[in-house]
Amino acid sequence: MNKKSFKFVKIGILTFILLVSIIPTKIVSAEEYIVTVNPAYIVFGSATEVEILLTNGSLDPLNNTYVSIYGCGVDTNGTTNESGVVAFTIIPDITGVINIDVEYDGNTMAEVITVTDWSLNLTVSDGSVYEGDQFNVTVYKDNEGTPVEGVTVEIGGGLDVQITNETGAAVLTAPEVASDVALMITAEKEGFSPDTRSIMVLDKPQIYLEETPAFVFENELISLKSVIEGTMQPIKGVLVTVDDIGSVVTDINGYANFTAPDVEVDILYNITAEKELYKPYESCVTVLNSMLEIISPMIIDEGESFTVMVVNKADELAIQGAKVKFGELAVNVTNETGMVTFIAPMVDCNKTFNLTASKDTYTNATPKEILVNNTGNPNLLVYMEGGIKQQLNVSIFNHGNQKAENVNYYVSAVGRFFGLMNYHVSGFITEFDISSKYTKSLKLFGVGFVDINVTINGESRYHWAFVLGKTIIMLEYDETE
Repeated sequence: MNKKSFKFVKIGILTFILLVSIIPTKIVSAEEYIVTVNPAYIVFGSATEVEILLTNGSLDPLNNTYVSIYGCGVDTNGTTNESGVVAFTIIPDITGVINIDVEYDGNTMAEVITVTDWSLNLTVSDGSVYEGDQFNVTVYKDNEGTPVEGVTVEIGGGLDVQITNETGAAVLTAPEVASDVALMITAEKEGFSPDTRSIMVLDKPQIYLEETPAFVFENELISLKSVIEGTMQPIKGVLVTVDDIGSVVTDINGYANFTAPDVEVDILYNITAEKELYKPYESCVTVLNSMLEIISPMIIDEGESFTVMVVNKADELAIQGAKVKFGELAVNVTNETGMVTFIAPMVDCNKTFNLTASKDTYTNATPKEILVNNTGNPNLLVYMEGGIKQQLNVSIFNHGNQKAENVNYYVSAVGRFFGLMNYHVSGFITEFDISSKYTKSLKLFGVGFVDINVTINGESRYHWAFVLGKTIIMLEYDETE
């Protein structure tokens, strides 16, 4: 609604009436007041509430001030409240102007409220429209075809509100509806009789992807079925798009098929399904990196049968048909439980073998080491770790199924060629937990081969190493007599 503000300024015996904008300018004179009317334009024959606000030059409200209005069949009066406002509900019976008489300084305001016989004529481009779609409206003055700018048009009581431009036009968007429904469009502007029209808003069927998996493995088929939500009827011609993979139009059965790409890590892909006159649908799918994983024992005795299992690392599900290789000794294929069986070879000393697993469309498993134990001593293993700083670590490892007790050990190192090295350590272990390790270090100097003799409870094991300067560069071990 437009507001008109009028300023009264009294200087000597002359009084000037100045018509100013909706927002009053700063007041300079000491003797003045401002009258603000809302609305400034009304339609004759219609009941309209009019508010009149009185303020002084500092914009402070003028309360308890007598105000009367008259003209166009209206004659009433009242007194402003503490907010400086007095309100009237009036029904003018002719067009023209309604005057205001303010007791404040005896001045009479003329042509404050304009009474019109104007009316709005609202036209709508469509009789029906689908939810979410846009449609045009145009507003004219009366039936004369003059467009009206600044008209407020809305649908469904404010579900979408727009203002007409200089051509009287505005674009509205139909709201979402649960079913087909008729909604009212209204056009209103101060000083005009409003106008209304009805439009049918049609419900769009909702697309639903019935068989969207949460995740798939790389190179796996992604089969997506588009149906109408609720009825589950397949929809042909839906454009289904998987980001960075592609777009496919559904067939007569509603299916669109894709192949999951190769991925280095698990990746989430967004999915959209859309068709004209349908509500679109969004979903997502995660493509998992299909890497194999080997599950096997770490240590196995020579001649013993053992089982290896191959699973998908992403979900730990068993993989059938994976080719498992045990060193250079044997190759077997996993069964429906993902398992395969091997027999550890007989070895002269403890020896490590690699297990590998592969299958088409899967990333090869990380090779896994398995130690085949020479069973000269069923519980205690001996192995060495070489490193810099002229140090060799000789470790006794209990891998049996029970604690080892009262273990005597004696470790000696003698230079094989040069005879320059002769070191030894000895000790006694009272209690040795399962899967624990006991380590002794020998500090070696010089160049050449070194014989290592480890005696455990009277049983000897021989090893050798090559020492170059202060660094051990090669190790062999567990040569048992």
